Amino acid sequence: MEKRATLLTPLRMLIIACMAGYFLYSVVFIAISTTAEIPTKYQWDFRMYYYATKAYFQGLNPYNPNDVALVAGERLLEYFYFPFSFYLFKPFTLVSFKTAAYLFLALKCSLLVYLLGIWRKLFDFQLDLTLLLLVLLGFNSTLYLDLRAGNVSIIEQPLLWTSFYFLLQKRLFLFCLLVTVASVFKVAMLAFALLLFTLPKETWTRGIAYMSACVLFILATVAIPDYRIFQAFLSHVGNIISVPWDVGTIAPSSFTFIRALSEVFQQDIGVRIPDHVQSIVYLIWIATVITVSFRALRRLDLGTPDALRFAIGLACLMFVLIVPRCKDYSYILLIAPTCFILTRLRETQASLLLLILCILSASYVPMPGMHIVASLVWSYYPFLLAVGIWMIYLSEIHGMTIDGQVKTRTFDAASPGLEKIG
Repeated sequence: MEKRATLLTPLRMLIIACMAGYFLYSVVFIAISTTAEIPTKYQWDFRMYYYATKAYFQGLNPYNPNDVALVAGERLLEYFYFPFSFYLFKPFTLVSFKTAAYLFLALKCSLLVYLLGIWRKLFDFQLDLTLLLLVLLGFNSTLYLDLRAGNVSIIEQPLLWTSFYFLLQKRLFLFCLLVTVASVFKVAMLAFALLLFTLPKETWTRGIAYMSACVLFILATVAIPDYRIFQAFLSHVGNIISVPWDVGTIAPSSFTFIRALSEVFQQDIGVRIPDHVQSIVYLIWIATVITVSFRALRRLDLGTPDALRFAIGLACLMFVLIVPRCKDYSYILLIAPTCFILTRLRETQASLLLLILCILSASYVPMPGMHIVASLVWSYYPFLLAVGIWMIYLSEIHGMTIDGQVKTRTFDAASPGLEKIG
């Protein structure tokens, strides 16, 4: 065994080096393509952040694409983030767009290194091939999609995962503060404040007070001095779930999946499902995910580190499964929870997961009618994969004893960062 391990070590190092080299190549390619004179420029989201911020500080309406186009010289994507976010993007506007784009990409690569560290500290796993493969290729290369689009996901993720770390340390104010700052980019992130209720009841009142204070402070920084912009944000943000191109592989969420199923019924069967029925199905799905997940959480002894890791992972999966709009790069949220559960799968579950992946490997399905299924599966593959991992979490939790340990598998000791928990 030692000889085999000795032989595998150089091979493992070679694979890791090749993966790191490929990642660096991808980053350089994105950097060059961002400002090159080619029709398809990368970091299009950051281009929108940059010029919307300029429009805001020039007294224009950053939520009006026409106003932003006056500054950018071209029509860009619409801006949907909370007005406070303009102050976070302000430093980038002090330099040219080309320089700002390079700085933004460099910042995200630096934060990715930090993100790997906080994941390792929270979930107590090694930076092995499983994690690196998930980072590079997981969920349809979700991390690369974020770098290419120039989105803020890699910036909001460190905020969110650091807040989870503070939650486990029961440092409630820092947890509330970081969740609030993360929600400046994506308002739906405020849902993670509900994790406060995984702590003992005597901390709930204090946690709610901290969360309320943080949210009110962020609201006051914009609503009081510039109510016009705040009103423009409120009237504009509701349009985000109706963006026509945010479907399929671009935005694989439960809401868009239900809409896609409805279109299949209409086009191939001739049965039209009314919009209100689609909404009811979506609400039933939300209720099912929440109910089943909370019943599973009740089985955990949340005073133990391993149980808290399961609770955090399950919360991330619940978030992805029920939000109406979940972009392809938003699946970065599931990389760490997926790595955590994959390292703890029992043999039968690992075999089943492998079988499922083998079935999905075929790009051509000759069976009658299966081309419709294949099209839906590949368009919504990250979402369906999230459903599968959520079900594995539920199965693992139901296999636990009351003290939070798995009957057929003993967890590793708590990581150094979680020694004080419980």
